[in-house]
Amino acid sequence: MKIKYQLSIVVLVVIAVFSATEYVIQSRVVLPGFRLLEEESARTDLDRCVFAIKNEIRHMDTVANDWAAWTDTYEFVENRNQDYIDANLVDETFTDNNFNLIYILDKANRVVWGRAVDLKSMEEQRFKDFPHDAFPADSFLLPHMDDMGEYSTGVAGIVSCEKGPMLVAARPVLTSERRGPVRGTLMMGTLLTEDFVRRLSRQVRVNFTVSPPDPDLAAAVAAVKTGSIIETDPADKTLRVRTIMEGLDRKPALAVTASLTPRILDMGEKTGRYAMISGISTGLAILLLLLLFLRQRIVAPLGRLSDHLVSVAQTGNLSQRLDMDRKDEIGFVAGEFDSLMEKLERKSSQVLKVNQALKLDVARRRRVEAVLRESENYYRLILRGMHEDIYILNRDRMVTDANKPFLDTIQRDRKDVLGISCYKLFHDRDTACPDADSSCMLSAVMETGRPGGYRHLHVMPDGSQAWMEVLASPLKNEEGKIIGAILAMRDVTTEDAMEKTLRQKNKMEAIGTLAGGVAHDFNNMLMSIIPNIEFALTFMEKAGPAYHPLDLAYDASCQARDLVDKLLTFARWQDKESRPFTVEPVAAEALDIIRSTAPSSLVITSRLEAGGARVVGTPSQFFQMLVNLCTNAIKAMKDNFGQIVVSLECIDTPENPALSSGNPLPGKSVLLTVSDTGSGIDPDNLERIFEPFFTTSQPGEGTGMGLAIVHGTVQDMGGAITVQSEKGRGTTFRVYLPLHPEKADEAREDEDLNP
Repeated sequence: MKIKYQLSIVVLVVIAVFSATEYVIQSRVVLPGFRLLEEESARTDLDRCVFAIKNEIRHMDTVANDWAAWTDTYEFVENRNQDYIDANLVDETFTDNNFNLIYILDKANRVVWGRAVDLKSMEEQRFKDFPHDAFPADSFLLPHMDDMGEYSTGVAGIVSCEKGPMLVAARPVLTSERRGPVRGTLMMGTLLTEDFVRRLSRQVRVNFTVSPPDPDLAAAVAAVKTGSIIETDPADKTLRVRTIMEGLDRKPALAVTASLTPRILDMGEKTGRYAMISGISTGLAILLLLLLFLRQRIVAPLGRLSDHLVSVAQTGNLSQRLDMDRKDEIGFVAGEFDSLMEKLERKSSQVLKVNQALKLDVARRRRVEAVLRESENYYRLILRGMHEDIYILNRDRMVTDANKPFLDTIQRDRKDVLGISCYKLFHDRDTACPDADSSCMLSAVMETGRPGGYRHLHVMPDGSQAWMEVLASPLKNEEGKIIGAILAMRDVTTEDAMEKTLRQKNKMEAIGTLAGGVAHDFNNMLMSIIPNIEFALTFMEKAGPAYHPLDLAYDASCQARDLVDKLLTFARWQDKESRPFTVEPVAAEALDIIRSTAPSSLVITSRLEAGGARVVGTPSQFFQMLVNLCTNAIKAMKDNFGQIVVSLECIDTPENPALSSGNPLPGKSVLLTVSDTGSGIDPDNLERIFEPFFTTSQPGEGTGMGLAIVHGTVQDMGGAITVQSEKGRGTTFRVYLPLHPEKADEAREDEDLNP
């Protein structure tokens, strides 16, 4: 096909490719980008709607807090005077504050005064979650209680009622100086009516509605990471962004739907169409001009040159000349072609003579190469027939050959291995291993000529390390001179790990036996010391000179008793009655306590995704294990600044996890991960952190039993634990617990969380 036709085809192809590319870019890049912007804008608008509802909850909580921390309210709970009701609990209080419900309870959760009304008709209403006589002690509407049985904080959120969702705030009743004791609880509530929602819509300038939660919607929202789903109405292309808000009972309580017009996407589609039309038109004009230029300046001269080449090829007349008078590249090529023809004419006779000599030399070389190939194939057949990992090094420690099992082990091709040094291949070093490395006997094998074996730590292609057992034998030439070494390699990483695990297990069993015996004897002594001190203190005045020393001795004895309890816990895990329990509620309860006691400067985040997964053990064991790991992480933070991340999930058990304590695990496990950004653990201490009494804390700051108890808990629950730490970068503990096959019921009873 002639060039002019090829150019025409190329122009058409370029136009088609350009058009297709422009279409693909618009449809796959530009428009999806606008669509993502539209969805992001829609989610932002939805977040504003959710924030408006939460802001109303915070406002109601503030009002409830002001009423609850008021001396008049405090006295009303006690004396129930009518003046307080006439002055404060009137219809105007409900209408002015947009409250549908006000309840005042005493400390026994009995209703002192309560009223629920319809704000339009001021008629009385009743709600099943707000009884008129008394609230149950475990009601989720009551504020949380501290360890002394006092209400410490209020609750505020959403409650699903039969008349629709209600915003509720409850606060403990205190004096105006916020002093106790707490005398009861004050509750306030507002129904999310259509008028209320329309007012919020005007505030955020977004048209949204609320409705009772749909189970299908709740499942769909929970399945996405964004926390909301976007739907498009094909009729009017309206975007509907929907999400679920959780109620005080930790169940879906409210579905929020924002309806938006896709302005960004419409603008993107118009812009894309204009850009595509203008780009295709401009490209078409440029290509047509280029085609005309190529025909005039290139195609015609090349046609003449082509005809000249065909003539020379057909006639074999090397004396023909093109004589093309041009100053560009085509003219240069024509001149060089004429010069080439002159040289070919002179050399043609010489080529015939040289060609004959080359034929003789090639025949001789082919015979030699055939002999060499036969010898090499015989040698390689022997090497490939061996099942062990075999490789050969020269005296410079460069790999000269290797069999297939060796290449499969290191996961590399032959061409990537030949000519590479062993220290580069196995240790990623640019220089030879130091002579001080006595684990490698390769130098001794090459110097003495005696075979040797050694165990060495190699770096694998994926960055992991593996222990290899290597047998090296000297490789000698026909004169008996050592020219290298033949090495057979075997991976013994699993054997090495099993040896370490067995040693650790035996050591922990011995320490546990010793700790149990010491704890029993020490506990017997304390059983006589503590009662006698208590008896002596009862007959002393607190102002007496001996009272304070005896009180200090009593505190020290109690601390010693707690230490004995930890020793006995470590030594007798098997005495606890194990049963299947759901881990996620236990973890959530432990994290609540940890957050309440941790310094406010620490950031504690959690990701609990185990659902109804169950393990065999006791909730108190798991609770104590998580508290110990988090306490250990808090102590590792310098100046109480940093982050702790706790996650809980179900996984497929890794085939070969690097476990610090190992029980055979089933195919499914519950993985508990506790990570911190603290100071990390020194590598020299990693193997000792689970030993009882081993601690790097200052005297008086720790007993060294926390991680030992964690280790015992993991062993007792049939699991395994790993630790990964980098000095100055933080520490990560991973606990693998066997997943119990029985699934937890959705309506299960509360687990016993007594830690």
